Amino acid sequence: MKEWITILLNAALFKTEAYTWVAGRRDAFYLGFITIVAIALISGLPAFIGDLIDTARPGAVEMNVSEVSAEIQRSLDMFGGFMGTIPPETQAMLMDQIEQGLELGIDSARQIAALPTPLPAPIGSILEALGRYVSRPFTDTGIPLSRVALSTWLGYGIWVMLFSKMMGGRGGLVSFFGATALYAGPFILTLFSFIPVVGPLLAIVAFIWGWMIYVKSTSVSHGFGYGRGIVAALLPAFIGVLLIVLFAGGVGTLIALSATGS
Repeated sequence: MKEWITILLNAALFKTEAYTWVAGRRDAFYLGFITIVAIALISGLPAFIGDLIDTARPGAVEMNVSEVSAEIQRSLDMFGGFMGTIPPETQAMLMDQIEQGLELGIDSARQIAALPTPLPAPIGSILEALGRYVSRPFTDTGIPLSRVALSTWLGYGIWVMLFSKMMGGRGGLVSFFGATALYAGPFILTLFSFIPVVGPLLAIVAFIWGWMIYVKSTSVSHGFGYGRGIVAALLPAFIGVLLIVLFAGGVGTLIALSATGS
């Protein structure tokens, strides 16, 4: 454990020997897997504690329903500003139907929450919070490498591995995934995510720092120079953003053509 913590610290300082040590181990993938799971659980502690506090708060269900209702109402108010071209009568009818549907959904949520459960309510809620916490490394998703999760480490890594091989990379899957798991180290900073202003700033620092470590890991594990490492690590993200932009542009064009009757 002490040796692995030292490796994480050296990797955070971009010491090449740390990346080489990990990439050269036969159990590199296993170490990477354990690293992702452990840091995901550690960084998720504030959210878990928040869940436990919420379960102990009286009227938690009603509070959550009220928060969701307020958020939906804000979204509806914003949506209403985009319906200027629709006749007022049609607007009123649409909004009335939407609000009726939301009221039905909220009533259903209250009824479901009131159903009897096999375990007393506090114990059941605590176990649910524990289940969400323990499953965090396996179910968490988001922008690639914006958080510590197996889905982004493995899913995004496959594409980086593919492009690395196309660019002449010599690394194997075990060494590559073992080394790139080191990107998780800086996300220890998200332990302080509950602090206003400071928490979000630390999350941004962890994200950028993690990406820099990921690029370094890709370079070392494939025997690249730093330039090719940057291209291999960022190319899948760039292509993904480009495809989203093209898709959004195509949808926008179709909507515009439909609106003009072309």
